[in-house]
Amino acid sequence: MFKKEVECLPDKIMGEAVIMLLNEGGPVTCAQLHLKLRSFMPLTEEIVREAAIQVAVRSVRTAILKCEGTIRSQASDML
Repeated sequence: MFKKEVECLPDKIMGEAVIMLLNEGGPVTCAQLHLKLRSFMPLTEEIVREAAIQVAVRSVRTAILKCEGTIRSQASDML
């Protein structure tokens, strides 16, 4: 794989996960995306793809934590 392809792979994998969630007809939330990405881990045998999945999982987890922090901050401002 070329360096550019490797750098884009986490985004492509996230896109695959989102499309799968849409096709399943369920909710497309950060939590569901996180679970779907984690379900990819045991299915891959490629080291590069596994690393990309881990990057995608960390990215979604970071987004979830930021969102939770923002909600808590807004709630405390309302008090």
